[in-house]
Amino acid sequence: MEIKKIVSWIVLFFGTMGFAQTSETDKALEEGKKLYRLEKASWYSVDDFLERFKSKQDSLAGYLSYFNDQGNVITIFYGRDTSQILVRYEYENVPTRKPILIDTRNRTPEAVEEVLITLRQDAKKRVAANPNGFYKSYEHTTLSYIPIYHENDKKVYVMTASTKKGIITMGNDYLLHYNNNNKFVKEEKFHHSLIQLPAQSKDKKSKLESTTHTNVMSDYIDATDICTLLLYKDFVEWKKHIVLSDKEVSVFVLDTELIYTMSRKEWDKQNKGK
Repeated sequence: MEIKKIVSWIVLFFGTMGFAQTSETDKALEEGKKLYRLEKASWYSVDDFLERFKSKQDSLAGYLSYFNDQGNVITIFYGRDTSQILVRYEYENVPTRKPILIDTRNRTPEAVEEVLITLRQDAKKRVAANPNGFYKSYEHTTLSYIPIYHENDKKVYVMTASTKKGIITMGNDYLLHYNNNNKFVKEEKFHHSLIQLPAQSKDKKSKLESTTHTNVMSDYIDATDICTLLLYKDFVEWKKHIVLSDKEVSVFVLDTELIYTMSRKEWDKQNKGK
């Protein structure tokens, strides 16, 4: 079946089921796709850096990705002296495994890179210090720090990923906000706890068609959820993920990267007895 026909069928199906799309989910989808492109570039860059630049790894303090003025994604690896760039990668807007450019000569950070490094380093220190117990840690997981600097918007997303094969994690995700002087302003979390989802069904005779999690902190699916779903869509057998809140239900279709919503009341009514 052609892609256009598949999309048309999905729109028709969800429309007859009472689903809709909202401005809030549109914003979450846009932000989630940005986070996905940044994280995808970081994934590819880390793999290449670890393989190609073993001599630089002892000097490494961190890495991050951002969009340049042309819309391409830049990933930098910076040293313990944060005024020094070890390697710089450049990818197209939607990164593929092969970068456009690998630069090891221009070791002076750009102005935007200096800001992003400052934000990321501060976020790491705050999460590590954790004086109020706001941040949680879990075994067999690792944290990703994704700084964003766009005009007057400065923030750092913190996301949790599983280190166990076959497990996809969502939740335990945070957002730290900063002012124009790169000073910390506030912190927020998207979920109360860590959510673990199987990539495949344990039953070899039946496949997982969908997965679900409950969100009590927001009405709709979050940008961090979308980022994770896009990162792992090629590694899971299920085709959609459902987010349940007290008021709304969001359904993210992995193949089409579309979100559909329905009121929780209508959802419960239609799924009663199933």
